Amino acid sequence: TEDQVRYHPLPYRTLLQRRKNETTALIEHLSAALEEWARPEPDGPLITVRGYEAVLTRSAEMLASARQDVFLSAWPKEIARLSPQLVELEARGVDVWLLVYGTMQPPVRRCYFHEPPSAVGRLTEMLPALVVVVDHSEALLASLSATTPVTALWTRHRGVALIAAEYIKHDLFLAAVAERLGPELPKIMAQVQDLQRMWFG
Repeated sequence: TEDQVRYHPLPYRTLLQRRKNETTALIEHLSAALEEWARPEPDGPLITVRGYEAVLTRSAEMLASARQDVFLSAWPKEIARLSPQLVELEARGVDVWLLVYGTMQPPVRRCYFHEPPSAVGRLTEMLPALVVVVDHSEALLASLSATTPVTALWTRHRGVALIAAEYIKHDLFLAAVAERLGPELPKIMAQVQDLQRMWFG
């Protein structure tokens, strides 16, 4: 009859997009509301993360939460995985400092390069490594060696995060100095044999 209302289903893409928009809006509302009630977190425990994909996922989750700064030290393979997020962070004003052990196209502005450590010696079973520090309050330190099970230490312990950040800052500074010294660096290193023995074992 003329009074009947016919049901016409929405195209599934439209329906899914609508649900996505509603969910996103709800999450943003809750985030803003909860932020008003949030209390500073106490120093957290040290948690072990196992498995390569789990380590990269945890790293990506950390980056997504960054508000002020990120310090990241890694090999090109892992940096390539995390590059889209690093680029997005820099675009929204987060200070991203990146130390690359090896060579690659710099994904962000503050990118420094360091020669990879020797493949022999104490660090053989630990490399490559990944260190991520977010806002000086959250840190992940991982061994991504192909010869041993991949494990990482993740924590919101502020003391550990500060130490990890200072470690990366130290290597960033050394990388910048080495870049500027150029061919003079080997001459200088030859004058500090005791430090070389300490460093290389």
